[in-house]
Amino acid sequence: MEQARIPEHFPREAFLLDLPVEGGSVGSKLHGNPMYAGRAPSFFHGELAAIMIGTAYAAADEYARAVAARPLALEPDRTRADLHDYQRHLGEALGLLDMAEAALRRTAQDWMEACRRNAAGEAPFTAVEDNRLALMFLNAGRTAWDVLQGTLFRTAGSRHARDGERMQRYFRDAAMYWTHVGAGMYEPLTRRVGCDRLGLPSDHIPLIPCAPIPRRTGEWPGPDRVREQDRARGRSCPGRAVRPPLPGDLPWRHLPTTTPPHRPGRRWTRWP
Repeated sequence: MEQARIPEHFPREAFLLDLPVEGGSVGSKLHGNPMYAGRAPSFFHGELAAIMIGTAYAAADEYARAVAARPLALEPDRTRADLHDYQRHLGEALGLLDMAEAALRRTAQDWMEACRRNAAGEAPFTAVEDNRLALMFLNAGRTAWDVLQGTLFRTAGSRHARDGERMQRYFRDAAMYWTHVGAGMYEPLTRRVGCDRLGLPSDHIPLIPCAPIPRRTGEWPGPDRVREQDRARGRSCPGRAVRPPLPGDLPWRHLPTTTPPHRPGRRWTRWP
């Protein structure tokens, strides 16, 4: 299909990380499935965690095969599987992965229950619940990454880091998760959950790094103004968090600058 046009009443303008689902959504009513009445961020983190845990389990299987097939340098009639250290490494990895899988399954059940209550009108699927579930999923994924890179890949041996080795491929694929924007949401999610528990607002904390644009008068633009600027510049980051001015803040044009002695050619801005 080329040069096609979508009627204006077909699409719906919305921010993917904050879709309105209270009381059900268009998808849940159309398909009769409460899963479509769930919030997106926690669902995305659940997907990533499931992939990471499965990859880490595969790495554990490869680790068991590798240590059982690797003879000792000084005792060729024995393998690494006979050594207490490698037995402990594998056991520690499997224990943590079982814990991560249990957290994943329980959080997935909680997520589906939140969807069901939301679609049935019993309780809305709030952003507070979304933050809590997303952080639980994220912790499960981070645990799987720590096991894979910190225990299995590290102690398997350098020969398994070569191209074509299964362990190398598992590590490479898992590293894509660790460098993904999802894994980078850990700090803002922890802060959101903390604010939610303290009864403080948390919707102003951005999950995706996106700095606000201050005016030269020293004022910070409000959310509506930021959205207008985003649309005018063609940016796909609407609704960025905007920090209001705090006591002691200096206007943008009055920020002091210093030149570090070891880099005389650069001028750094020192924030108040």
